[in-house]
Amino acid sequence: MNNLPAGIYYVGDLCYVLPEDDYDDIICSFQYNDGDVYKINGYTFAVSNTAYGDGCYLDSFKNEYPVDAGIIGILRLDDKPALLSQLLQHNTDVDAKDGYPYWKHNLFTFTGQFSIEFSGGVFRIGANVIDTRDYIEGEE
Repeated sequence: MNNLPAGIYYVGDLCYVLPEDDYDDIICSFQYNDGDVYKINGYTFAVSNTAYGDGCYLDSFKNEYPVDAGIIGILRLDDKPALLSQLLQHNTDVDAKDGYPYWKHNLFTFTGQFSIEFSGGVFRIGANVIDTRDYIEGEE
């Protein structure tokens, strides 16, 4: 279990929000451990693989998380104000970038330090849980 500081965070497949070069540097060429917090290229994040790869998964509040890269992560947006501004410009069910889906429920504001734990396809982020062992049939 790791702790993150208060702030605004994106939760979901990081391929939807990271610029391509940063995504390649951070995700494609980096060995990460489940739920460990890293600071690379000015990003603070944690990431892990889902239980079944790509698909659509629900959190404990019944929000959907589409996944196209087989991962779910948490990304601190306070460190990247331009990225936060870009995400806040989009409305519910509007594509964020390059045709990828983005929904407002992917943004979380934590007013104090909170814990995360990623293990075996289960993502515990504060009081929210995304259990990717519960795959939504017919979604990909």
